Amino acid sequence: MDLASVQPFPDLPTDVARSMIEAAAWNDICTAQSLTCVSKIVRQWIDPILHHTVVIQTSSKLEKFRQSIISRNNAVFFARHVKILRIGCYEDGALEDGALEATPLDSAHTLESERESINIVLSACRGLERLALWLPDYNLMVIQDFMGEYGCLSPTHLSVLDVTTMIPSFKLWPSSLTHLHIDEGHHGDTVYIPWRDIFIGYPKLTHICLSGAAVDRDFLSERLLALMKEPLAALPSNVTTFVILLKAGSLPIGMRLRSAIERLAEASDRLVVITSTNATYALVPDLHRLPQDHTLESDWGGDGRGMDTWEFADLCIAERERKRRCSSEERGAL
Repeated sequence: MDLASVQPFPDLPTDVARSMIEAAAWNDICTAQSLTCVSKIVRQWIDPILHHTVVIQTSSKLEKFRQSIISRNNAVFFARHVKILRIGCYEDGALEDGALEATPLDSAHTLESERESINIVLSACRGLERLALWLPDYNLMVIQDFMGEYGCLSPTHLSVLDVTTMIPSFKLWPSSLTHLHIDEGHHGDTVYIPWRDIFIGYPKLTHICLSGAAVDRDFLSERLLALMKEPLAALPSNVTTFVILLKAGSLPIGMRLRSAIERLAEASDRLVVITSTNATYALVPDLHRLPQDHTLESDWGGDGRGMDTWEFADLCIAERERKRRCSSEERGAL
């Protein structure tokens, strides 16, 4: 019997069988990969799910995905089905050693090969909704060249490392952005973010998340407060949520941390401070902890169906407002 011609669950209507198989594939990536071997029909159902989220962390994975695009010879497939793309690797606030470096990058051939591959990937995945560019400097030139020449991407969610190094290409991004994540501190001690350009250039922006080694380092000092006071005070009305995400596991628990959060909160009631650490901050009620097993990578490497950092932040702000209203009503009743 030709395996490709087998109809899965022959006693069930096709639409019911497809719903069952797709549900199993969404729930577990290993199951999804195994199901592609059942039959040609099932593979056609599962392929879009397997390509919904693409994470490229090494040169070998980049080359493998490039070959997949070329061999399939169907640009419409990738434009239609790839919704989340992450290029690069992030680990504990820094680029992981060896990220996108399967071979030494001191040869011009290797560098040009990677740049060409990234261009092919971006050209094929034109229907992206979420894009994370966690790349070393030498590959940021690819993005600048690509956006300048094609400008065909229109993601609503964008994550970048050290926006300072991306300013030339950053201004080329379309005004479709609603969610922007900036991770600072990979290329120096100075945090410079062109907030005015961001607010003017992206009128649909509703959510901002700021994180990184520089943010963790400066959080308890006056330095971050001084840097953030102006942008927080000038937040346009369309920006409803501003997240400061702390990833350092060594934050001191006590009044100093609480004071730093309170001083930042005075600048804007749309600010929420979140940590991804597992510590309990009993004395810091305004420091919110991400749900267990949720990481920054989850926002840019999952299936897009769970709660992300911004949605969690929205819940925190809503709960804070609810408590304030209740407190105000109680005072009014006295």
